[in-house]
Amino acid sequence: MPHTKICRACKLEKSVLDFYPDKSRKDGFNSRCKECVKLEKRTEYWKDPEASRIRNKQYREDHLDIYKEYEKRRYARDGEKRRAKNKEWRDVNLESVQASNKEWKEAHPNYGKEYYANNKEKYAEWEKRRRQKRHYLANAAVYRSIQRGEIVRKPCESCGTSKRVEAHHEDYNKPLEVIWLCLSCHKKLHGAKKRGKSSP
Repeated sequence: MPHTKICRACKLEKSVLDFYPDKSRKDGFNSRCKECVKLEKRTEYWKDPEASRIRNKQYREDHLDIYKEYEKRRYARDGEKRRAKNKEWRDVNLESVQASNKEWKEAHPNYGKEYYANNKEKYAEWEKRRRQKRHYLANAAVYRSIQRGEIVRKPCESCGTSKRVEAHHEDYNKPLEVIWLCLSCHKKLHGAKKRGKSSP
């Protein structure tokens, strides 16, 4: 494979890395360099911005699965960099962002309720994952504190046994505020909560 090629548009010899891949081409790369392709796209866009936006939106909707997969790979590759860049931009333009958010909310007062009503299953799955994450982080915090000697495991506060005692959280947002319960009492407590009772 050649390491360079000549752009058909600007006639400059450039590295093949400066050309987009193109499987239809013999050498596997577009005949025009990336800069020339971008310039052509920008020129075409500004000839009729509104028509271009409609066309781009339609193309994205018709190829949504491809776009989602691309964004997933892109985020996995440089997600941290993008988050830092977005945060930096928001910090610099904080007043503008807040004003824009306020304006949008005033123009769409019922958006949240309507979106929730149309996506209840999605919200339920999201809430389940959120609870599981809080549960894991709280238990991990207790385990680390026990390992460091900051917390001492106590006998079951319900039956008094010292066998198989676990940390029960009434509030996972307060990971080190726990009730010590044996496995049996712990299960009874959670069973009672599921049945709507307040005690085992």
